[in-house]
Amino acid sequence: MYSVLLSRHDELGEGPVYDSRLKRLYWVDINGMRINFMGLQSKAVSSIRAPGRVSSLGLTDDMDVIVASVELGMYSVSTSSGSFRLLGSVDERGTRFNDGKPDPFGDYVVGTMDLDEREPLGSLYLFDGRSFRTLVSSLTISNGLAWDAERRAFYHIDSPRRVVMEYRYDDEMRLSEPHVALDLRDEPGVPDGMTIDSEGALWIAKWGGSAVSRWDPALGEKLGEVKLPARNISCPAFGGPGLKTLFITSAKGEADDLGGSLFAAEVDASGVEPFRFLAHKNAVVK
Repeated sequence: MYSVLLSRHDELGEGPVYDSRLKRLYWVDINGMRINFMGLQSKAVSSIRAPGRVSSLGLTDDMDVIVASVELGMYSVSTSSGSFRLLGSVDERGTRFNDGKPDPFGDYVVGTMDLDEREPLGSLYLFDGRSFRTLVSSLTISNGLAWDAERRAFYHIDSPRRVVMEYRYDDEMRLSEPHVALDLRDEPGVPDGMTIDSEGALWIAKWGGSAVSRWDPALGEKLGEVKLPARNISCPAFGGPGLKTLFITSAKGEADDLGGSLFAAEVDASGVEPFRFLAHKNAVVK
């Protein structure tokens, strides 16, 4: 079962992440140019107005957050003052940043997408606070990311292909042994954002499919689904006590649905703590 935490709040809600230290849920509204956060105890919602569109967000080892802007910049954002500080940018024509998350080693992995959503102009990058390194190239809409730290498996979605790719990764987040873990071409909707639970199952948002589905990437089997009253579901993330609540963002679409709402679903699974960008390791100067 699901509940509606905020009805039609965002134009294009994306990138939820839960901070267990502050008991706070963050997410972005890309087209609304806002970073949102909600205290789960008070249910009070606050927003930081961004100087442009932001596409993804990650926790850090301090009280700030790190965000990727549509204009291909990485920023440190103070959640107390709302100030933005540019850390680095990518020089890539015809693209914008899309989904991104901190990795197990304290860096930030972020992908780009073709502005026209047609050509494989994008790449997946690792940002260490100073520079970018290309991990995967020839992507059209770089999207969902997840790590299975126990198996050293990294999962990634290039949405138009409608498959989930699996890679092996080493201690420097270098990728090898690429193969298709999940073929979703017969599923309704397009795979968008993604998260992983404590059993290694992947939860994948269905853009245009009104659902989040759970999959076993080792067997290629669909394990379940949360159906939602919005067509364009963008991204899931676990949070709350015991990381047992699945928070789900969406985008405005059909006039008669709840697109743009923030949902919460109690599911028979629990998540894993999100990784944090290590600002001190990466010498991000205050």
